[in-house]
Amino acid sequence: FRRVLFRSCVGCVWWGLEKCVGVGTDGCSVMVSELRGAVSEIIKVAPNARRCPCYNHSLNNSISQSSRVKSIRNLIGVIKETVSFFSASAKRTVVLKKYVGHQLIGLCETRWIERHEGVMSFMQDMHNIIDALLEITSWKDLNTSGKAKSLATVLCDSEIIVSLCSLSHMLSYTLQLSKCFQKKSIDLHEAANIMKDTLNILSKCRENVSTRFKEVYKSSESIAKTQKVDLKIPRNCSRQTNRANYQTNSTEEYYKLSIFIPLLDNVINDLKARFSQKTLECFNLSYILPNKFINENTTSYSLNKSEIILKALADDFQALLSNDKDMVFTLLRSEFRLWKQKWNREKLENILVNSMCVTEILAKCDEEIFPLINRLLIILITLPISNASAERTFSTLRRLKTWLRSTMSETRLTGLALLNIHRDIDVDVNKVIDMFSKTNRKLDFAL
Repeated sequence: FRRVLFRSCVGCVWWGLEKCVGVGTDGCSVMVSELRGAVSEIIKVAPNARRCPCYNHSLNNSISQSSRVKSIRNLIGVIKETVSFFSASAKRTVVLKKYVGHQLIGLCETRWIERHEGVMSFMQDMHNIIDALLEITSWKDLNTSGKAKSLATVLCDSEIIVSLCSLSHMLSYTLQLSKCFQKKSIDLHEAANIMKDTLNILSKCRENVSTRFKEVYKSSESIAKTQKVDLKIPRNCSRQTNRANYQTNSTEEYYKLSIFIPLLDNVINDLKARFSQKTLECFNLSYILPNKFINENTTSYSLNKSEIILKALADDFQALLSNDKDMVFTLLRSEFRLWKQKWNREKLENILVNSMCVTEILAKCDEEIFPLINRLLIILITLPISNASAERTFSTLRRLKTWLRSTMSETRLTGLALLNIHRDIDVDVNKVIDMFSKTNRKLDFAL
């Protein structure tokens, strides 16, 4: 279905793809391959388009790097086993609701926002979950009671407890970020700023790792005390190759070095690799926003930097700004000077410039006075930050093309899919009837 949708988009140049400014995709090779990727094929038809990585996919892939830590990977497996253990039987679910009050949230493989909630709620209800498992161990069914006993024993393990608290602590920073990227009204500049803020917070957490891990370790000790177990270091041996072997007698220091620090390093490094500086700077388009230049010193260095950025903007988006290739940089530079003077004056009038979003800035940009900057602001708002909403429409095919409709033609399938996806649009039934009544038919069209 994705290939059919892609071929339809590339084939229909009359849709206006020559004015396309952004292509939002995930990072799979089918989309971003330089030789035969979908993005390279679209750019052939839409030369002004820029590839915008899907922030949702990039964030999910970066957080999934936490599974490179063996303790975290084992924790995820234990949580999945516990959730499936209770959901596989109505009788077990009754026992679970008796202690917890609700069913456990599963760990979705693709939507990390649900995994955030699943891990954090599992940590809150861990004591009640273990009590439910201990009650099931008294059942006569040997398989069920044995499985419950093994899960309860594993959940009381020191490594699992510390891993759960460490992962919950890290996910608490990315939870709001994951929710923000799914908003419909968010623009690329706002998403990039939130991404920068989250990276700064995670980096400060890494710098003050000893202080932050003390909070995590206190939570681990609290859970261990509730279960009447002690946090211990795993047994060391002279030749050890399958797990970390840190020479320390401190339990807190051992788990900080073996779990918490590798967890933060893997996630932070992958986030920096996937969210490049060029993407976070919104292809230099964010430079025309007032909060970027309002407090900038008018030194020779800043003037030279301004010239370089404006020249790059004029070269990148020349086809969308003006038909005159030679004058577009000169006109943009003159507009920017007037644009900068406008916002310096409004700053003196105590207008809250730094708190304004891109749409509010665009509303204050007079198209007749600032035609080029107005177009650049429109491009900045238009650039996509996520393709999650578009990919949700792919599941529409599963509901439409069933075994009972296997002979449906592509034209009808496309029409039904559009009706299902855009069901909020009102369709004039009379116009539809008139259109079908005028087509040539073997039988007379009658109501």
